[in-house]
Amino acid sequence: MSCVNISSLVFVFLLLFTRESTCADEDSIAVEDTYTHRLFESGHPVPVLTNIYPGTQINTLDMWKCASRTVLSPTGVVAISSFSVKVSLSVNLATQSPSTSKRSPLASGTSQTASANTITDTISSASTTSKRGVAYNNAAFVPAFSKFPRVSWAYNWADVTLDIPSRIEYVPMLWGLGNTDYWHSHAEDSIVSGTTHLLAFNEPDLASQANLTVATAVAGYLEHMEPFAEKVKLGSPAVTNGGGHMGLSWLQDFTSRCTSCTIDFVAIHWYNGGDVTAFKNYIMQAYKVGGYRPVWITEFRGPGLGEEEILFLEEVLPWLDTQDYVHRYAYFMASEGSLISGGILSALGETFASFA
Repeated sequence: MSCVNISSLVFVFLLLFTRESTCADEDSIAVEDTYTHRLFESGHPVPVLTNIYPGTQINTLDMWKCASRTVLSPTGVVAISSFSVKVSLSVNLATQSPSTSKRSPLASGTSQTASANTITDTISSASTTSKRGVAYNNAAFVPAFSKFPRVSWAYNWADVTLDIPSRIEYVPMLWGLGNTDYWHSHAEDSIVSGTTHLLAFNEPDLASQANLTVATAVAGYLEHMEPFAEKVKLGSPAVTNGGGHMGLSWLQDFTSRCTSCTIDFVAIHWYNGGDVTAFKNYIMQAYKVGGYRPVWITEFRGPGLGEEEILFLEEVLPWLDTQDYVHRYAYFMASEGSLISGGILSALGETFASFA
């Protein structure tokens, strides 16, 4: 997506309120876009992201300018700040109106402008992120996480749940093609209750789980997920990190074949001991293989038990929170002996819920 021309009115605001000198130490711009809250501070290297969500028809942009640094993001308000002056101006930067309100699926071969910097460069968040989710079977464990602002969502590998705290978004999952009888009605009920995302098949690349060929998964996705494309954001099938035609290979095959599918984010799992570098590399590779869509890690787990696992989380959680393309993640899992001990959060659970 190329940067569109801005109206002369906006240039007048730029001329009046943007100073030629570099940003003062106290100068910062707090802005909130569709997915995350960032603070752009003086001296911080800010990459220019002109195609954050490829495949989505973007008709408006945000521009935040501090001296010579500009960041573009798809939400539609121009905010200009220099020193103590901040001006917010709503403008329409669209060059044309969309032909349909439906989000555009990212077809195989779609031109991408994301560079290596898009994958590896991050913008530090000065506010509390809320990417963390609770993976659970027993809904009675979910309230233990509700007081932690970093925890914002939960799922249970199913399409219905017992009551969980209202501030935590329940995200239904269509586990497999044997679970479709009540899927549509349960998903609709959740959407009415405030659900904004739906998850697709659980580990279709694994024989003991959803166990689907790519062709079967594509047909099932179009039949059971696509009908909700105009109501909520849809996730890809959640793949393992297995080798061969599993994991990211299966995911790449799925996204390349499902050219008429609306896939708003890709879902992945990771179990591979405590190799932090391997974990980070896998997540970055998933972002690339998934067509530079946002990534959800709906299952992951570190090594062993106890202190070793806590140390693993203390290393990877801050990294996950500063990766703009990682939108949500859930540790495996809210159960006794893991994130729960005696019905309350274990030391591991406290770390997952609160560590910054």
